[in-house]
Amino acid sequence: MPSEQAIQQETHAMLGRIQEAISTYFSASASFGVSGIRSGYKNLPALYADAGKALRRKFLSDIGQLHRPGQLADLSGARSRIARLREAEPLRALLSPIKQKEYESYLQSIEASLTEDRKAIEAQLFHFLQWVGTSLYDDGQNEKTLLMNVTGQLEAADTLVEMLDCVSVYFAEIVEETRNRLHMSSDITKAIQYIKRHYKENISLQAVADHVNLSFSYLSFLFKKGAADYVHRLFEPIPDRTREGADGRDADEVVRHRGRSGLFAGIYVLQQGV
Repeated sequence: MPSEQAIQQETHAMLGRIQEAISTYFSASASFGVSGIRSGYKNLPALYADAGKALRRKFLSDIGQLHRPGQLADLSGARSRIARLREAEPLRALLSPIKQKEYESYLQSIEASLTEDRKAIEAQLFHFLQWVGTSLYDDGQNEKTLLMNVTGQLEAADTLVEMLDCVSVYFAEIVEETRNRLHMSSDITKAIQYIKRHYKENISLQAVADHVNLSFSYLSFLFKKGAADYVHRLFEPIPDRTREGADGRDADEVVRHRGRSGLFAGIYVLQQGV
């Protein structure tokens, strides 16, 4: 009778040859769940259940591996993708400081859920996507289409790594879509990033212009051309339906009340053309 170790070695060698053939002829990968070793026909259902349980670990560990009962899932691939999302500077640059903290909280929650079942992890990812989408756009049809597409891709994904890769691609697409929608040049993007970092300070648009090495007049032109609505939504400045505040005060009084007179007065001038 062959030993248990010999059986395992022969089984792994056979599965390795199957993986190699599938990769060579079909450009695909194969994952296997390998049960323990018990003799007797009556043990076959239990062995099959063990192999199926082990194979479910593929969701966390990625494809093309052999999974055995009692083996810990290899989370390195998923963790590296989460780290990549954490370093997604183009996306984070479009979020306000408060939103950036929420973004990090979502990633920490997803990372903490890696020991949970698949449905719990998927729920976390779907909530994360919905939050990012609504944080960056209102009712744009293109953005809605992107969200629907990535949702379908996540539902069809076989592993967590594949899902996180889909999320990365989606984030890159909505960043590009957001920039296209706002018609922002690289200069105006830098200006908005500077405003978001310093909006609690008593900054002026002249300071912003100096930061991006543009003249005040040219910065005003860029804001009027495409970024005024974006800044309006970020900071909720003077209501654009009237030159008075919602409670009847004039614009200057509302600006002073908000304590950001330099920044908001400048944005108000750019938006209203006064």
